[in-house]
Amino acid sequence: RANALVAPTALAALADTAPDRHADLGRLLSTSDDPPHVAFAALRAKLGVPAPLSDYGVPRADLPRLAKLATAFGPVLRNTPRDFTEAELCELYLAAWAERGSGS
Repeated sequence: RANALVAPTALAALADTAPDRHADLGRLLSTSDDPPHVAFAALRAKLGVPAPLSDYGVPRADLPRLAKLATAFGPVLRNTPRDFTEAELCELYLAAWAERGSGS
């Protein structure tokens, strides 16, 4: 579930890194012209997966620690088409925590 929770926010953050792949993913996720982060958020809602990290009881104060752990854990970022700093990951987690910028 963790990936489903942050995927729309992460997809929005990655939109400019590989526009063709991003568009392909959007077409796979939706029959509309919605960008992938919007389509994924809609799919997640359709499946009944609650959206914000805050709904899972993740304290806002823990987000910097989670970003630090993610930065240190190679598999999290290995296949990401751009490098994220710890601060950027913290902002991404904050957006997922508050469900800002994810298209839902």
